[in-house]
Amino acid sequence: MNSTQRNPILETVIQTGETIHYCWMWFVTKIVAMSWLRLFAVILLVWILSGILALVPLANVFVLTALLVKCFVNPAEDSAEKSEPAAIALPAPDSEKKEDHE
Repeated sequence: MNSTQRNPILETVIQTGETIHYCWMWFVTKIVAMSWLRLFAVILLVWILSGILALVPLANVFVLTALLVKCFVNPAEDSAEKSEPAAIALPAPDSEKKEDHE
């Protein structure tokens, strides 16, 4: 068996798994950073849209997952893994302004 040949099905499955992991981490990060008031507003909008689109069970899964993530994921753990935020580049002061006195 030639080990240099690539299996396209295996690569697709691996890429799909990586995509699901990325989307899950994005979702958790957004939910943890969101305030409770904003989360309840999003939940209300999701329920309204799901009622219009007849996707209520899917909306219920989203709502339950979001509430569980918000309750049990500690934002301090997430911030401890990150280093200090990058410094913001501020513009240099205009100390060398040239004024025309004509």
